[in-house]
Order: sequence, then structure tokens, then C-alpha cells
Amino acid sequence: MFRCIQRGRESGKRVHEQLVLFTWRWNGKAYHSDPSRSFRFSYATLNRLYYAWRKGGDSALALHYHGGRQKIGPAQLRPLLEVCLRPETLSFGEAYRQLGSPVVAECSYRYALNVMDRGLTRRLLAQRRKVVSAELVGRRILQEMAG
Repeated sequence: MFRCIQRGRESGKRVHEQLVLFTWRWNGKAYHSDPSRSFRFSYATLNRLYYAWRKGGDSALALHYHGGRQKIGPAQLRPLLEVCLRPETLSFGEAYRQLGSPVVAECSYRYALNVMDRGLTRRLLAQRRKVVSAELVGRRILQEMAG
């Protein structure tokens, strides 16, 4: 981008006009490396970066951010789902904590499931919690009857 501005400057165009054009064109577009993130460059930011680039070269433009959430595949998701299917597991967070050494954060496992499977898992765990709750109520009633 800044090389284009430099070439335009050498051919007689003003930096201001080119920065306005680039701001209009690129603002809101997604990064190719992480489509969930978008460019949010204002005119002032591009102006500051352009002059930093002229002073320091390409190294002045290092983004310094990681590539977003680590993606996981079905092979890494399988152990968590096996823990979710155990009768004593009552929540997704509990299943995550029962994993020995998880590969990524809990939310990465959650988002690796497609929407349908995520809903089914959520409903299964919710039904288990209802059963446990009903069992506790039943035990309390039995204690009151015996006591």
C-alpha cells in the first residue's frame, strides 16, 4: 500500500489524496490470514504509519498480533466429547476440566463443534443436571419422611 503511495507521490499526486482513497477502500475489509478480523485504519492512522514506514522501512509495519483462536480438528475434539458422554459429567466446563492437558482453550472446543452438535451436547448436559436436581429433591423428601 505504502509503495503505491510512494509511486503516486513521485508522479506528482498528494499523499493526502491517496491516503483518503486507501482509507475508503480498505476500511472494513478482512485480513486474509484471519477473516474474522477486519482492517480498522482511519486516515490519521494510515498517515502516521506511512511516515513511520518512510522513516524505518517495512519493519515499522509489523502487526504484532497472533492469528486468532487456534483451530482444532475432530481428532482433538474426540476426547472432550468422550468425557461429555460419561454419566457423571454435568457441564461442558466440567468436561474441559477433566481433560488431562487440553490442547486449546475451552471456547475453542466449544466453537469447533458445529451448531447442531453443540446444541445436542448442551441439551444432553442440561437434561443430566435436571436429573441430578430431581434426585436431590427426592432424597430430601425421603429424609423428611424418615425423620
